[in-house]
Amino acid sequence: MTLLALALSGLFACGTMQASASEPWSNETLSRWITYYYLKPNPELFDDAMRTMTSAGWLEEGSSTGPMLGFIAGVVRSNPGKLKVWMEEFEKLDDQKLSTVALGIWYAALPESRKAVFSMMEGRTGVNERLNFLQSGTPLKITEIPLEQGSWVLDANWGYFMATGEREPVLRIISALSWLDEGEGANRILVGGAARWSLMSNAVQHKKVLEICESQAAVQPEDIAKELREIVTAAKDELAKNGPGP
Repeated sequence: MTLLALALSGLFACGTMQASASEPWSNETLSRWITYYYLKPNPELFDDAMRTMTSAGWLEEGSSTGPMLGFIAGVVRSNPGKLKVWMEEFEKLDDQKLSTVALGIWYAALPESRKAVFSMMEGRTGVNERLNFLQSGTPLKITEIPLEQGSWVLDANWGYFMATGEREPVLRIISALSWLDEGEGANRILVGGAARWSLMSNAVQHKKVLEICESQAAVQPEDIAKELREIVTAAKDELAKNGPGP
């Protein structure tokens, strides 16, 4: 189960917690701060959040990589003027964690993303080995990564949404609902199923996602609109039983 899946299951949605730079962050506080960051963006706490991500192992290769690099990409893209200062802190990370952060900067797709990432790779053998595939590439936005690459791309889009509150990553995930048809092939069906589940879970947790799904049900092709209507109905039923999130 990915970090995103844990968040959607409600593990990160209990209690009212405020992140503070003056106190150590618990994993629970960090998780909630990330999940609802877009409602009250506070880039001044990003350094503190990164330290907790590091100690909690969330920047290591594994199930949390997708949502974390998506979240980092969203925060960095929204605060390009802070990148230089943040990079001074990032360079203290070990190669594995720095690789995840570098991917977040790459997918922020800023004009300076390519130069910044290559500077982070200099003299770091482990980072070079992990990110060598970027040498011939051009930075892409999270929403431009082909969804066929797997469910980690869905997680990255959700991480980006949580950082920015933008509609684009949600619309990107909605587009995968067209892959639920049996003729699309096993990989696409799996991604489409993961997209459907994540949309319903996030529609319960985030009012904005529910509103996007509801509005898109009126304009999408019928195969997608049908899925969206079912998602909206299921989300509203769940909300009626258990109440909304923040």
